Amino acid sequence: MDEGRRKLRRFRLVCSLPVIDRDSGEQIGMLEDITVEGLRLKGPNLLQTGRTFHVTLQLPVEIERRTGIELNAHCVWSSESGTPGLYEAGFSFVNPSWEATEIIDKLIVSFKR
Repeated sequence: MDEGRRKLRRFRLVCSLPVIDRDSGEQIGMLEDITVEGLRLKGPNLLQTGRTFHVTLQLPVEIERRTGIELNAHCVWSSESGTPGLYEAGFSFVNPSWEATEIIDKLIVSFKR
């Protein structure tokens, strides 16, 4: 597979989850789909490709005594979505912790469409 391309199937969840930029405290978008290697979100702003964001993915329920997952996410691409005024961005996770990976796995199993 081409370098920079995802290797795992991403899953859409039955609920929308906010993605928060920990540096600014602002919500940068809502989760569209996820895998243990990355995510895609939709939000009101075009995000900077090539930048690594420090984000918190808020969870729909407590998983492993956590209400959110802190991740470093590298923005691989960003573009206009099919919805006026909204943008999409694809991220790959940078060195996610074992615990974060386990929580994402449990999130997918419990909430995938």
